[in-house]
Amino acid sequence: MPVPALQRSITRARSTGRRLLSRAVGVPLHEQATAAQDDRPSSRLLREIAGLRLQNLRSNASVVDPSGEAVVTMTTHGERLRLVWVALESIARGDILPRRLVLFLDEPDLARALPSPLRRLQRRGLEILPAAPGLGVHAKYWPYVSSMLHHELPLVVSDDDMVYPTRWLRVLVEAHRARPDLVQAFRAHEIPCADGALRPYREWRPASGTAPSFAHFGTGVSGQLLPAALLERLRDEGERFLERAPTADDVWIHAVAVRSGIQTAQVEAQSRNFAFVPATQATGLYRSNVAGGLNDTQLERTLGQPERERICAGSRPAEPRTRATPTFVSWGRFTDNPWQDIIDAGVRSAGFSTIDLDHGAPLTSVLDRAVEGLAVHLNWTAPITQRAATEDDACAGVDRALAEVDALHRSGGVLIWTVHNAASHEPIHPRAERRLLEGLAERADVVHTMHPRTAEAIDEAWGIRLERQVNIPHPSYLGVYPDAVDRSGARAALGIPESRTVVLLHGALREYKGLDALVDGFLAAQELGADLHLLVAGRPGAGFDAVAFQRRFEGRDDVTVHADHVPVDEVQLWHRAADVLAMPYRAGLNSGALQLAATFGLPVVAFPCMAVEQARDEGWAVVVDPARPEWLLDGLAALPSDARRRASAAATARAPETTGEAFAHVVLDAITSRSRPIDPTAVAVIVSFGSATLIEDGLMPLLRRMRTVIVENPTDDAEHERLRAVAERLRADLIEMTHNVGFGAAVRAGVQRALELGARHVLLLNPDVRTDAATVERLLERSEAEPDAMIAPRIRTPDGRLWFDGGVIDWDRGIARHRRHDEAERQLDWLTGACLLVPAHAWDRLGGLDDDYFLYWEDVDFTHRWLSHGRLVVERDLQVVHEVGATQGGSGKSLGYTYYNARNRMLFAARHLGLRGLLRWARTAPAYHEELLARSGASDGAARARHRATAARGTRNGALRGAERLARRRPAGND
Repeated sequence: MPVPALQRSITRARSTGRRLLSRAVGVPLHEQATAAQDDRPSSRLLREIAGLRLQNLRSNASVVDPSGEAVVTMTTHGERLRLVWVALESIARGDILPRRLVLFLDEPDLARALPSPLRRLQRRGLEILPAAPGLGVHAKYWPYVSSMLHHELPLVVSDDDMVYPTRWLRVLVEAHRARPDLVQAFRAHEIPCADGALRPYREWRPASGTAPSFAHFGTGVSGQLLPAALLERLRDEGERFLERAPTADDVWIHAVAVRSGIQTAQVEAQSRNFAFVPATQATGLYRSNVAGGLNDTQLERTLGQPERERICAGSRPAEPRTRATPTFVSWGRFTDNPWQDIIDAGVRSAGFSTIDLDHGAPLTSVLDRAVEGLAVHLNWTAPITQRAATEDDACAGVDRALAEVDALHRSGGVLIWTVHNAASHEPIHPRAERRLLEGLAERADVVHTMHPRTAEAIDEAWGIRLERQVNIPHPSYLGVYPDAVDRSGARAALGIPESRTVVLLHGALREYKGLDALVDGFLAAQELGADLHLLVAGRPGAGFDAVAFQRRFEGRDDVTVHADHVPVDEVQLWHRAADVLAMPYRAGLNSGALQLAATFGLPVVAFPCMAVEQARDEGWAVVVDPARPEWLLDGLAALPSDARRRASAAATARAPETTGEAFAHVVLDAITSRSRPIDPTAVAVIVSFGSATLIEDGLMPLLRRMRTVIVENPTDDAEHERLRAVAERLRADLIEMTHNVGFGAAVRAGVQRALELGARHVLLLNPDVRTDAATVERLLERSEAEPDAMIAPRIRTPDGRLWFDGGVIDWDRGIARHRRHDEAERQLDWLTGACLLVPAHAWDRLGGLDDDYFLYWEDVDFTHRWLSHGRLVVERDLQVVHEVGATQGGSGKSLGYTYYNARNRMLFAARHLGLRGLLRWARTAPAYHEELLARSGASDGAARARHRATAARGTRNGALRGAERLARRRPAGND
């Protein structure tokens, strides 16, 4: 099976498995993400929720502890009531338990039958109490705060859509013990100020460090602990939050804390985002509070001048005014395109400079801007494939474009891909189109969709799954086009009688828009006596015969055709003269013509297609049966009397400014996620032996976000200077060995430095591995969940072949090999050190890698020894790319590779199997030598003879060294 087909099969199988698992645990999947968070869970998260489900079904353990040091409260509403058990059960599995665990419900949720998981939690000590109607998000804390005359315990405010880790409450409580007068939060923003004023909320960035400050704004999403003194002040303030901050409990709590002289601190150096409960993010307040600007409005109402002064006194100078300007590149921009103008205006308002480049053009000229922040926006993809003369040329153009995206990522930039339609309306090179869509789906940092069913349409058309989606609907064009002409003036200008019902088709004239069907519907209506006038205006698309189309109406005074571009100031004439827009489209996900109609208050008559679904539901579009000749009359008759009003209301709801601002926020988030530091307790350790170029070309975007130690086994002065320059750019620690001490000793030196830096996790990376921050963060999440595990991702070669899925040992033949496809359930014996996350305490227990190996087999030995203390895990949902052999600078294997593999195999046997095992592996050595010979790539007789002799020498020396170590009875490590 070809690799793309295999990958699609794997993707579908995973998708099916995830859906089945989600049904089993009672948690639905959202295929569409919101602007705030990706709402599609990983398989690991679904497995974690499955464990919580099992706990809920079987456990009788109390969810509270009478001696607990804090109270935890939560609220939920609507559809979330059936999923809130996940967040509650995750708290119930914690290292420590609260004294009380309370869920507040108001009407009508209180009157509903409780889901069975909640009833089970109730029997184990969960309190479900009423909240007064109308409290909204404040119901999570206010009923508790207002119920007591005196507070002694701190309150931990939690959200109903999080899967909390086991350490969650313990870390908050321990932080409170150490500093009992502070608000403690896992996630806080730093409030920037400029000229004594708070900057807009969307410019706030994650706080760093654990120092307290009035300028730290705790967010409840990952949990906040409120000290008893603050609870007293909140109670005394009463319900003023209902008028000041009705939808922003965090804003109100922070304001009262600042007024009370209480500072906020993060419990850890970096902000923490825990996993979201699947299918909960579609109903959150993100769009209105953040993208919609309501947080700023509520901050303005809530904070007085004394509070603002306190905040700004503790704030660092606002960066947005002084930092380097980020760059937004429109990669393929059509001239005079109002949709693109809206997007560009939004990002410019957010402080970006903008640059236009042609479709598929090289990005080389802008890559140096990545240090300052670089986002490349790809809109319409058709020109990349359709400008080519042949399919092969189109595929070559696709490969060039995707190579540009890879270069963009290597530089640290991000790609935003807007999906307008599921497929080209007039496909010319379908194989190239598929290749492009698959490549973009894999590479895009953000997939911007405008229709909520885009992923479904792409999957149905191509079998391609979209990830990392953000849905921001197509805007209207209010304020974009002139609108100074009324209906009478427009009709007079176009020569149309006032009495006629005017039907408009506006936009590029292309076959898929059903112009023949429009003509047939219009003529059928005329034959039935309807007094209609048809307007058709737009530039002819490729393959459309405008002359033949116009010839059909020669001699008629009830049809006006303008087969040319419509100037911006004349768009109003065609729309103000019309009574209805016709859309007999054969297909379409989104339509600018539809939104333009809404802008001028025009209702729509359309054939069934996804683009008009929302307009139909909003009552300003009707969908007709294309099979009926009288479809146009059917549609006109079915339009509601207030359809024009509804169309105008829809245009107002999708104002261009709102879309531009939301899009700019997404771009800023994407750039920030590429640049924000990964957990500072994770340190990458890389050993370089002439590998400066490999590190520079493939790992810079990741290592810019990680604390990094590079250990140099020296080669020559020029290489040393290159590596030192790379380390300086990364601000990495560079350890310069005096000579080539081998891989194990170099790793030992690097890890020692990492531990001195405070590492709790060490990430071993080969210079020829290609991975990203998201993968590393997922590895860290898994490590937090399994602190006694060494964890590796699956590893593929650049052409997509699976290279590593775990290591096993053939103890009889003396071979350490990679696990095969049919051995997925076989227990692991070892993990490769090419990309390996190791908990810091493992180094203390094992004494690090054994220096005696020098090169090869040391990772086999190290990870195999760990099985006496913990687990080896391959995180199969994660994949990295390994350019196998790149550090050796060629396709064949060196004599050093042959020697050390043969030698170290014998060292391993002596250590783990004793003398008998050493002798047994010595007998199988000739067969192993032949395998090494095959790997070497040696073709001529002399080269093959050298490799055989080298293998024999390695085996002999390894056996002697192993026997010596056995005789001395001294293991090389402290296991």
